[in-house]
Amino acid sequence: MAETLHVVTTYVLPSGIGQRQVADGHITARITLGHIYSPGGVLAEMNGEMEGTHFESGSHPVPWVSKLVRDQSAEEAARMPGLKPELREQLAAHIRKSAYYEGGTQ
Repeated sequence: MAETLHVVTTYVLPSGIGQRQVADGHITARITLGHIYSPGGVLAEMNGEMEGTHFESGSHPVPWVSKLVRDQSAEEAARMPGLKPELREQLAAHIRKSAYYEGGTQ
């Protein structure tokens, strides 16, 4: 019996946002931290500057694909070089309080 290979391609915007297939359709989520300064990036989201992006209609942060990815991104933001310490702290705190999909995978 031959096995079938199933390939899934996920396109992720520079802001770290992409879509993932789930049992009953697709979800839009932050797949990775991405470029924090890009339109729709975490910095723009934290500052309420999502106008002009595909996500401007929602006032809530874009949910993370999983708790693991969210927590890893918060740790990365807390150590990010080139940012003032207070901005790193604000960014990490914003990420930590953002929602994530229960049962989400990497």
